[in-house]
Amino acid sequence: MFSGMRDYFRTETVSILFSISIGLLIAYSLVKFVQYSIIDIYRITNESLTPNLYPGDRVWILKTDPCIRIPFFSAIHCKKTCRPNEIFVFQHPAFKTPLIKFAVEAKDNTGKCFFIGSNLENSVDSRNFGSIHLHDVLGRVVWTHKFVKLPHDYK
Repeated sequence: MFSGMRDYFRTETVSILFSISIGLLIAYSLVKFVQYSIIDIYRITNESLTPNLYPGDRVWILKTDPCIRIPFFSAIHCKKTCRPNEIFVFQHPAFKTPLIKFAVEAKDNTGKCFFIGSNLENSVDSRNFGSIHLHDVLGRVVWTHKFVKLPHDYK
């Protein structure tokens, strides 16, 4: 009698654990899909955008502006240009690291944008490496989150 109940509970436990693990896998896949193709978060690491953004601040970028990337394919469709005075994240042309800068000029006929930081003395930007092609623009900043120093951070 007890062995039948034990088998029943063992089967139910395995079934529940399997359902939970499948649910977690689906949730993780959905989060990664959104992060790759729709929205992502970057951290400001230098002072090139001060006084607008400071090191430690976070920016949320919309990855569908100006180009749409199709996950798991290398297809990129650029639907518009970079609008001046908006902040964009793009890849450094040589090092392929993300940079966060203001768009200054959009060159419609070449599909390139010119970016600069607001702190001109401490900024590596398009003045150093030229205009950036739209395919290298990762997205437009849609929201910023200021880093707040806590009292123990001042020690």
